[in-house]
Amino acid sequence: MAHAYDMLHILARAIDRAGTTDRGAIRDALERLPAHRGLIKTYQPPFTPTRHEALGPDELLMARYRADGVLVPADR
Repeated sequence: MAHAYDMLHILARAIDRAGTTDRGAIRDALERLPAHRGLIKTYQPPFTPTRHEALGPDELLMARYRADGVLVPADR
């Protein structure tokens, strides 16, 4: 949920910078955004022309619910 919050703010900054809701203009603006201090981390920068993922594999956590309802990290 925190990642979605961060991405919403990054997207809003890109739309503001693009000055339009045109998809191509937003993509270009996303690729030119400066660093963004989010809830999860500081994205430096969030996206580039060659990297369209804001989080790397080491920053993701998959989880599952045990039979007793407790959320635990999933086996890799």
